[in-house]
Amino acid sequence: MKKGVVFLILVLCVPLRCLGAGGGVVISQVQVTAGEGKTDQDFVELFNSGDQAFNLKGYRLVKRGKTSNKDSSVKVWSRETIIPAKSFYLWANTHYAFAGSSPDSTTSATISEDNGVGLRKGGLDSGDLIDSISWGKADNTFVKALPFNPGAGQAIWRTDLYNSNSSYSISTSRPHNSTVTDLIAGFMAAQASSAAPRAAKPTVAGVKTSPVIASSEVLETKPVAMLEEEKITKDPLSDEFSQERVENPKPRNTPAGPGIKGIKYLILAFFALLGFIGLLMYLAKKQKT
Repeated sequence: MKKGVVFLILVLCVPLRCLGAGGGVVISQVQVTAGEGKTDQDFVELFNSGDQAFNLKGYRLVKRGKTSNKDSSVKVWSRETIIPAKSFYLWANTHYAFAGSSPDSTTSATISEDNGVGLRKGGLDSGDLIDSISWGKADNTFVKALPFNPGAGQAIWRTDLYNSNSSYSISTSRPHNSTVTDLIAGFMAAQASSAAPRAAKPTVAGVKTSPVIASSEVLETKPVAMLEEEKITKDPLSDEFSQERVENPKPRNTPAGPGIKGIKYLILAFFALLGFIGLLMYLAKKQKT
């Protein structure tokens, strides 16, 4: 009977563990202009696809020009800055203005057409390059995402947040800051937790049709408990001033997606059925022997 119990546990738990798997921080969205006279409306969105919180201390966001093979710092993290598991992080130019999401950090750096950006651990040019993309006519050794530039109010999107070999597409900008987490991954994590249910019901954003951003296009907002109070400071590793977010953005009013309770019951019923079938197979086999 013990073997049957073990089999049942494996049937119920392994799929959940697999669905929750992830790996590291990637560049998930980039905007280089909001239109004529707004070329400094730049942002770079990061996403932590891993199962553990990610500390940006010691990392830097860098850029390269059209044909340059040398880094320029966009943002340097010299103190602990946490991106929770399955969550986003938003850097933007100091003049950036968007009603949907307040940046987690800002600097005076700009990004242009035919450029590239990368996330690097360590020094300029020599540190480990965690992820990079370039666009347009750029030939700067960064990973070529697209052979053309995004237009006004458009962004380069990573189409699969959980695939290191993901393709890219261009669509309307929709940046997410660190108050946003991936709903599907968050739901799976909740099933494995024995914590009491949250008092507040999460806000669920609608599903976009383009681009396809894996499961992360169904989003929820959450409080930012992990960020310490931030203020305008001069980065000791950079000559630029950076202004960190001091307030939480209001969640966007978007159409509600499918009910989370319905999804929960369907998933639990499916795994329970698999477990029951496995148990019957085991008992039948044991009866024959």
